[in-house]
Amino acid sequence: MELVAKIQEAVHWAIENTDFKVVEIDLKSAQSRKMIRIFLDSESGITIDQCKAFSRKIADKMEKDNTIDSEYVLEVSSPGVERPIKEDWQFRKNIGREILVNYTDRDKSSKECKGTIENVIEDKLHLKLKGKKKSLPELIEIPLTKITSALIQLKW
Repeated sequence: MELVAKIQEAVHWAIENTDFKVVEIDLKSAQSRKMIRIFLDSESGITIDQCKAFSRKIADKMEKDNTIDSEYVLEVSSPGVERPIKEDWQFRKNIGREILVNYTDRDKSSKECKGTIENVIEDKLHLKLKGKKKSLPELIEIPLTKITSALIQLKW
């Protein structure tokens, strides 16, 4: 079994029976050791203490299963708001927040819009547009399958 699959197995074991989901697993080699970054999240978020607990649990499982036979650094954290969002639960988690969305419309041309997430219903993002153009309605629906990228817009 390949290393990434073994790491995924340990992570899924650690989060089973919880509301947490894997956002990303990043594996890099740096000099003589591997760097493993695991990004977890849930609809209610993740705390530093939860990251620490998952890190210990994943590390214990990887040690028990002899997943890696060399030195490694394991980091478990939240994905952070600057990461693109992809899954329906991530959009639901951010209802009320401003987002920049790139998507493909019916004509297969690329579109970009900025607005506030109103809801996610039947695999469609309901977005209240910001800076509405006269040719667009105030509230639009974008099928999640048509979204090519989506980033939360931070207010500074």
